[in-house]
Amino acid sequence: MKSFPNGFIENETIYRNAWGEHPARIIGIVKNVDFSIAYFKSNFEKFKSQVDMLIERIDQTENRGSFLNKAKHLKATLPELKGLGDFQALDHKISDLIELILKTIKGNRTKNAEIKGQLIRQIKAATDLLHWGEATTQILSIQKKWFHTGPAKASKEARLNEEFKNILNSFFDQKKFFYDDKNNLIAFYERKYEALIQEAKKLESLSEDQKLPKLESLKIAWKENGIIKKIKYDQLKKEFDRANKPIKVDFSLDQVLQLIQKLKTKKEISKSDLIKYRQQLTPFNKNGFNHLKLKLLLTEGNEWLDLSEELLFVEGLCQKKHLKFHEKSMKEQMAIKVQITHKLLKRDQSELKTLEDNSIIFNSKNSAFSEIVAKKIKSQKSKIKVKKKLLLNFDA
Repeated sequence: MKSFPNGFIENETIYRNAWGEHPARIIGIVKNVDFSIAYFKSNFEKFKSQVDMLIERIDQTENRGSFLNKAKHLKATLPELKGLGDFQALDHKISDLIELILKTIKGNRTKNAEIKGQLIRQIKAATDLLHWGEATTQILSIQKKWFHTGPAKASKEARLNEEFKNILNSFFDQKKFFYDDKNNLIAFYERKYEALIQEAKKLESLSEDQKLPKLESLKIAWKENGIIKKIKYDQLKKEFDRANKPIKVDFSLDQVLQLIQKLKTKKEISKSDLIKYRQQLTPFNKNGFNHLKLKLLLTEGNEWLDLSEELLFVEGLCQKKHLKFHEKSMKEQMAIKVQITHKLLKRDQSELKTLEDNSIIFNSKNSAFSEIVAKKIKSQKSKIKVKKKLLLNFDA
């Protein structure tokens, strides 16, 4: 028997020495002693180089956990290696490496739990954003970060994943519900516009006196209907205008001046007179006269009609909400009118704020939609202005 470091030769067979719990093992047949020893030493050095390369790669990265399986594989295959070298030392080296990786993984999982906690707080904040598009962009970015974050501690991983998943699902469920509801609402408004067109067409056979109040009501209903896509709205508006042919009014400019001056002297007006006067002014409002005095008088006349219409509406509510309203004293009647007008004003101001908020939320690249919202806002501001003026008149 011939012995040498880490092995021996017996009966032309080369053995690796026993180490740890592993007994001595045949690793080959000897044909040339020096060549065989050199060959099996080279095998060991090649394996040792793999371990050293793995250690170097681990030292150069923070994601040490990804190398755990590789290190375990080296430890498992080491006893089967046909080589000559210090197996015991190399085994200890690999075991130390595995222990380092496991320690790092444990630390990373604590850190990952903190990162995932932060991502959950971020995604909660993103779901509170008013603009769906902005919220979605942020949430998808947070979701990507979540997928690239390793697992947290076993005691926290399931709970964190469940919480993140629930927030994510809830957001996209609400987004779907919002757009489904929005589309349903738009479809409802479209059907309402179409119904108003059909109502306008039915008026063609009526006389001017019969047609006038009904046509005015349809116009008001048209203005108060909701917002739809501009292309569809323009199409329906053209159809409505065709069915809603303007009534001819045979007034000279002098007669218009007389009419407006007459309005200024009126203290009270009936609903039927209100509709009649408004219809008489409509063609002149649309013509856009360059006559400055006429423009000023038209503005004044229209404001007076708006104020009169609001007063009639308020008085109608007073009679509905308060029995024997007209039997109350003038002071009591006025107090009721003021109270109801304040409530209406507050409602209009709230609706204006909603419109302005919506104009911010949905005002992006859709200029047509923005134009429709702007018209709604302008109309709402006009309503508020009339109610404030009415309250001033009450105070006077």
